[in-house]
Amino acid sequence: MYRYQIWMTFCRGSVLPSILVVFGQHCRLENLSDSGHYLQTERYTIHGEEVVHEAGSSAANRMVSWRALRQQSPEMFGRIRVWQSPTAFVDSVIYRWQSELEASEFASQIRIVDAFRAAWTEQAQEMNWLCNVCQVCV
Repeated sequence: MYRYQIWMTFCRGSVLPSILVVFGQHCRLENLSDSGHYLQTERYTIHGEEVVHEAGSSAANRMVSWRALRQQSPEMFGRIRVWQSPTAFVDSVIYRWQSELEASEFASQIRIVDAFRAAWTEQAQEMNWLCNVCQVCV
C-alpha cells in the first residue's frame, strides 16, 4: 500500500487544451495578434508547395471573427485552441502542428492511431521520428 501511495503522489493527470478545427485558410489563432499579424514565422507544405508566413506580417482577414471574439471574451479561449483548415478536418498541416505542439510538451510519446490518413503520410512519419514518437496502429 505504501508504494502505491508514493507512486500516486508523483503521477498526476491533466487534460490538455482542446483543438477546434474550423473552415478557412490554414491558420492558428494563438499565432495571431489581435491586430492580425503573425506572432511567429510559420512554414508548412501543402500540395507540394511551401507556404511561409513571416513573423510580423499581416494575416489580412484570416480568423478575423475569431480574433474579435478572443478580444471580446478572452476567457473563452483559456482551454481551447482554434485552428483553420480548408476542409475543416485534420489534414497533414494540422496534424504536423499538433505533433509539434505535443513534442514541445512531452519528451517522448506512444501514439495509438487507427487508419486516419494524415497520421500515416510521409510527413507525419518524419515528424514522428523527429519528435521521438512511437506510433502504432489499432
